[in-house]
Amino acid sequence: MQDHASMRSRHTDQQRDDVVDVLLLIAPDPELDPEAGERLARQLRSEIAELDI
Repeated sequence: MQDHASMRSRHTDQQRDDVVDVLLLIAPDPELDPEAGERLARQLRSEIAELDI
């Protein structure tokens, strides 16, 4: 567990760099066809790439 000082320090570093890394884990429904899961993941990636952020 992190203390408040290290969290504040990291938050300050993020503000200074204007960069925030985001990790998105995709866990499709196990009953979903694997090809359909891949297609949906590619579609999501494409939609995220189009965002103006």
